[in-house]
Amino acid sequence: MKTYDFRPSESEIEIKTLGKSKHDTRIVPVAHRTSFFELIFIESGQGKFKIDFKDVIRQQGDIFAILPNQVKEFDFSDSYHGKMILFTYNFFAISENDSSFLYSSEFLSLNNPSRIVKIDENLTNQIFYLLENELQKKDDNYQSTICQSLLRTLLLICERKLNESTRPFATNITKQFFNLVEKNFTSNRNIDFYVGQLGVSENRLANEVKSACNLTLKKYIDNRLLLEAKRLLKYSTLSAKEIAFELGFDDTSNFSNWFKKQTGKTPMQFR
Repeated sequence: MKTYDFRPSESEIEIKTLGKSKHDTRIVPVAHRTSFFELIFIESGQGKFKIDFKDVIRQQGDIFAILPNQVKEFDFSDSYHGKMILFTYNFFAISENDSSFLYSSEFLSLNNPSRIVKIDENLTNQIFYLLENELQKKDDNYQSTICQSLLRTLLLICERKLNESTRPFATNITKQFFNLVEKNFTSNRNIDFYVGQLGVSENRLANEVKSACNLTLKKYIDNRLLLEAKRLLKYSTLSAKEIAFELGFDDTSNFSNWFKKQTGKTPMQFR
């Protein structure tokens, strides 16, 4: 399985069309992941996607995000049309507030990804039009800031719409825990490490995480590690030994025993 980055020569934001021209826009037709965000708007029809082993259906008017490192397969039928914005963390995180938004957003949540919102389609089309128009101009000292402002506006509208319809699922401490796990789950599965990094008591953190996702701290960390193990077993050619090493296990037997405890299958049975 390949992970795709933005090409060094390109701006770190790009708009692609989803529809009859899907094959002409460098959309990858096999399971893959990217190091950047993908914001997808379904303009018409119905699209079927596979994201981290789950089949998801998106309808006309839906906006959803695919987060960095999620494994996905695109629907290449012509049953839907839409647009997608590709952007990197570095492009969006101009200020500390921008960085904080990416890590605290309900819409871009690591724990509850691919959430759907519906906002006014005319407004969405207008923002996409303005972005496309700006990106077609010659690059200057203003283009990046203008594009980031338009993207921020769209994401904030999605965030507001989501919070109008659902109760925020996590506190700030919980979101910090989720993001800390994302950065460290292969190198540290020790609960004391996360408690120490966050500067809170284990009981408080455990209660808040339990309230957000009905999981213990250990189970949350194990689930994140398990997702990565499944991704590598299903979509890579790495051996069990190589996967064990990449995920931070001392040897293959420890990894195999841990995986079987989580799933009831050995790594090779799952593969």
